[in-house]
Amino acid sequence: MMMTRQRVTWSVREDSVLILCRVASHFLNRKLRRPFVPWCVVRDLLHAEFEESLDKTSPSVGRRSRYILRNPQTHLNYKNVLQCSVSLCRYSDRSSAPPPGRVMSPSLTPRHSCSHGNTDTHTHL
Repeated sequence: MMMTRQRVTWSVREDSVLILCRVASHFLNRKLRRPFVPWCVVRDLLHAEFEESLDKTSPSVGRRSRYILRNPQTHLNYKNVLQCSVSLCRYSDRSSAPPPGRVMSPSLTPRHSCSHGNTDTHTHL
């Protein structure tokens, strides 16, 4: 598909994929401050999934990803997802689980709250 305009339009689905790629990139390599997955890979993923994405270029994908995170609410949601994921990884680690056959007391049971407002309680057996 040829670009007929100077600006491209972005759908909510495309924005969601960009945010998901940012989160995945963070977990693939946490030491880098910049995205670990190249924008051309994200662009190819968008092209494969959405026909309306065929007019997007790698630089426009990078620009849009940076623009999305400039929105304070989106940035807060992004940070919340990262924090929730880190908490889940920490509490699901086998080394922190009690020995088999023992149940953690309720006061020691890890609790975390994610962006959807639910508070989950995990009891290791």
